[in-house]
Amino acid sequence: MKAQFEYQNKKEEVLIEQTTNLITVTQGKRHTTFQYHRISSGYCFLSKGRIFETSISSITGNQLSIVVNGKTATICFEDPKKFVPKNSSKATQADREVYAFMPGRISKIYVKSGDRISPGVSLLALEAMKMENEIKSQSHGIVAKIHVSVGSSVEGGSILITLNPVEEEGSG
Repeated sequence: MKAQFEYQNKKEEVLIEQTTNLITVTQGKRHTTFQYHRISSGYCFLSKGRIFETSISSITGNQLSIVVNGKTATICFEDPKKFVPKNSSKATQADREVYAFMPGRISKIYVKSGDRISPGVSLLALEAMKMENEIKSQSHGIVAKIHVSVGSSVEGGSILITLNPVEEEGSG
C-alpha cells in the first residue's frame, strides 16, 4: 500500500507491505523489514537490533499521527482500509521465531516444546524496567524449541522461541 511518511520535516513516498507479524517499508530501492509486537502503550518494532516503541496519537481521515521513541511522525495512507493484517500462505523465518523486543529477564514460560498454539496465546513473560510484559504468539504453530529458561537475561532481538508453522484450524 502506498503512503506518504513525514518525519522531522521530511516527506517520503513509501510502500508498506504487511504479513502476520512483519512490516516491510520500501523507500526507493531501500527495503526495511520490522518485526512488531503489541505492547500496552502501542507497538514495539524491531529491526536490525534496534527497537522502536510507537503509539498512535491521533487518526484523522487517512492521516495517522504516531509517536516513535518520543518523536512525532505522520503517515498519510492512500487507502487506509487496505492496511490490515494479512494471512500469508508461506511462513517466513520471522513467523517461526519469537524475539525479545527489549532487553530483560525471563520471568515465566507458559508453553513447552510440542505445544500447539494460535495467535494471542501467551508464550512467556519478559520483565523489563520493573514491568512484566507478556509475549504472545502472532501466528499458528507448534513450539519447536524454547531458547531461554526462567531467570535468563536476554538482549533485545534475542530469539526466545522457535515455532513450526501449521495450517489454521478449519483451513485447507
